[in-house]
Amino acid sequence: MANITASIRHGLSNLTNFTGRDRPGQYWPYAIALFVVQMIVGLAFTLPLIINSMKAGFDAARTAAAQGGQIDQAQLQAQMMHETMAATRGIMPLTIGLGVVILLLLAAATVRRLHDRDWSGWWILLAVGGKATSIVTGYWMMGIMAADPNAIMNHMGAIQAAAWLPWVGYIILLIQLVQSGEPTDNRFGPPPV
Repeated sequence: MANITASIRHGLSNLTNFTGRDRPGQYWPYAIALFVVQMIVGLAFTLPLIINSMKAGFDAARTAAAQGGQIDQAQLQAQMMHETMAATRGIMPLTIGLGVVILLLLAAATVRRLHDRDWSGWWILLAVGGKATSIVTGYWMMGIMAADPNAIMNHMGAIQAAAWLPWVGYIILLIQLVQSGEPTDNRFGPPPV
């Protein structure tokens, strides 16, 4: 626990330090702590909306079943997704803002971690590009799904491609960030202590 606390303290005290190097043990506890905070806050805002839309969908299914009607599972799922997207679209600026704050809190630490691998810190633009792409595609997908309950069925390929697109840059960065750093001095300085 002391290592996690020290890592978080190191990351927060070096928010504007884009020079030098960070070893994996300094970076990962800090990064994971930020991701956990983002996930908890995001779930706190979105989970009630998702539960409400699922409840409405199940209520509609129960009503249809009670009246002897046939339930179209695909249509039910599409309707629930439509209601979820319509509800979560209102809090999207908040969740996007939280994601941007987390990205800013991670920026300097990620640059220092890339330096430890002898990579330029400019590679962080993959994460920035990924975040920008996810914001644009997120609004686009939510707009489509909130406007038309059948949009999921009609645009499934494009929606899936748009959802995975930002991950390309993240995966490239992740491969570098998980590897050990250079054991000797590199162009960014000596190995971290």
